[in-house]
Amino acid sequence: MDNLFCYEAFVKAAVEKEDLSICDKMQDQNHKDDCYYKIALAKEDLSICDNIQDQNYKDSCYRGIVLAKD
Repeated sequence: MDNLFCYEAFVKAAVEKEDLSICDKMQDQNHKDDCYYKIALAKEDLSICDNIQDQNYKDSCYRGIVLAKD
């Protein structure tokens, strides 16, 4: 099975279930950050952005949620 397919399946499940524990199980930090980002936007929950390690991605998460709430 293709790694990208697995990653996309995990992220899709995490977003649909709004389950951060699925993101926590990912080994690659970039994939974790992307997973947290997508759940944060789906829930419009700024606190989830705090889990993102990459500062630029974290800032983008905050901006995306603020803009979505406007």
